[in-house]
Amino acid sequence: MKINRKQRYFQKIAELDDKVDFIGENIGDKGKFPKDRILRKVIYKEFQELIDIINTKYESNYSL
Repeated sequence: MKINRKQRYFQKIAELDDKVDFIGENIGDKGKFPKDRILRKVIYKEFQELIDIINTKYESNYSL
């Protein structure tokens, strides 16, 4: 059971890292959103998923 939990933990960390990299690569050095509407939506979706991963981990650690 602990191995599965540890594997899921590292999988979530890898997902977070991938999402942060994707967002960083597509926003650019100036921190401005691209003008391409579809790319903006994809970045927003990645950001939402990133927050969901963080919230899921936080809630599982502090649930009653």
